[in-house]
Amino acid sequence: MEQQSYHRDLLHDLLKVIRSVDESHARGLFDLLRADSSVEELRSYINKTLSEVQVSDHDGETVRSLERLWEKVDLSSGAPPSRPTVMDLDYLCDITPFRVPAKPWTTVTNDDNLVSHLVSLYFTWDYPFYAFVDQKAFIRHMTLGNVDSDLCSPFLVNALLANACVGTLLLSLRHSWRD
Repeated sequence: MEQQSYHRDLLHDLLKVIRSVDESHARGLFDLLRADSSVEELRSYINKTLSEVQVSDHDGETVRSLERLWEKVDLSSGAPPSRPTVMDLDYLCDITPFRVPAKPWTTVTNDDNLVSHLVSLYFTWDYPFYAFVDQKAFIRHMTLGNVDSDLCSPFLVNALLANACVGTLLLSLRHSWRD
């Protein structure tokens, strides 16, 4: 168990060095990796580098550098790109089996992807235990967009979406639910 902890800590520290603001540290680490250095040599270099980075953090240069990078980010660019620039494991594993429209069912959002994600979450996790609607009929009528349908209504859709929000893993939803 102690060896697993050592290797996990080594991996986290390795990633810290790679992500460091000063690219010369990451370049030095890559050189060691390419030279097939021992784990002890890597650990020694990582410890030395992290101590240098921590010392430079105290003088504020790293903070100023990050602030300059942040200023370059255009936050008023409007709609997000169709494909995020960084894909984490959650994004890569996110499969939306049900594609449904947001409008005319909800006024909370007009994001079809978000509504499809939440409907898919509901039918994947809650529906097997709380099957109070016919899944195929509900999806078919929701896709048609007829608010006068006997099998799908805005109230029912919003209740289902609210229920699905409780279990969502999307960080963006966790931050925006108060808005």
